[in-house]
Amino acid sequence: MIGFGKSSTNVTWENAALFQGLKLSLFDVTDPSHPIDTSDYFVGDRGSDSPALTDHKSVLFGQSLNLLVIPLTIALNQTNATCTWCYNPPVWQGAYVFNVTVSNGIVLRGNVTQLPTGQLPSWNNSGFFVTRALYIGSVLYTISNNMVKMNSLSDLTELNTVNLA
Repeated sequence: MIGFGKSSTNVTWENAALFQGLKLSLFDVTDPSHPIDTSDYFVGDRGSDSPALTDHKSVLFGQSLNLLVIPLTIALNQTNATCTWCYNPPVWQGAYVFNVTVSNGIVLRGNVTQLPTGQLPSWNNSGFFVTRALYIGSVLYTISNNMVKMNSLSDLTELNTVNLA
């Protein structure tokens, strides 16, 4: 079983927890009443987000290819941050592409973004935020409001784009 959510840390001054980055887990559910966490992948810091947290259709899982694709917005801690409960600014948006197997666990293959090189995610380029992915044959398609981007499934090199806006 695959689980996806936010990692958290306990807050010592209060009976609470602070959400941190995103966590992807692989569980052995041979005994459903005692699942075993067999592999984890953590990405980002406080402020990271994903449509997959609220919309299961944003996740692409191709079991025959051991393929898992999840759209993500990654936020990273600032070096001079003094506020532990504040959200960090986003630094990347796109889709992370994983291989998932029982023997090797969760392994990042790479990522695909639709944002122009060097652009940080913001409201004015949110039309290029990846929200869905699919594959046909050996091509991975990532979809945003403004574009469909095609990448090779074997090495994620860009093949083509179709502008929608």
